[in-house]
Amino acid sequence: MVYGLIMGLIIRYSTKASNLDSGEVYGCEKLKGNPGTLLINITEHIYEYAYKREISQYNINNHQGNMMLEKMTFDAGIFFNVLLPPIIFHAGYSLKKRHFFRNLGSILTFAFLGTAISCLVIGLFCVNVQEDRYVYQEKSRVHKDLLSAAQSQTQ
Repeated sequence: MVYGLIMGLIIRYSTKASNLDSGEVYGCEKLKGNPGTLLINITEHIYEYAYKREISQYNINNHQGNMMLEKMTFDAGIFFNVLLPPIIFHAGYSLKKRHFFRNLGSILTFAFLGTAISCLVIGLFCVNVQEDRYVYQEKSRVHKDLLSAAQSQTQ
């Protein structure tokens, strides 16, 4: 982690910001949203452009970006979908049965405690949100609702 932080600082402060050439801006009145790709036919050559981000009309000429820094930015999707599965597979594949069964008590303890703590936290959050809903309503209405619910139970 420290290595990544140091490399990020080196890249951030040692590379030069790349200037994007800003030509003329042409209006496309028929477009209602941002297309994923844009095909442009210029003198029998078709160019394809991919949507990257929106640039405000006020900062078109002085838009600066650091392409190297954008390439080195950590993407969580790549980590969880590409890098993490082989790590988990290797850890499970190389685990000896003897070590697994020796630590089964610890594994089950962490599994049950983690599940219980997660259920309690989410449950308390849901109860708190449910109580906060009634704060904004009139007290008399809440009491009437409770009274009608109690009466329907007793009859």
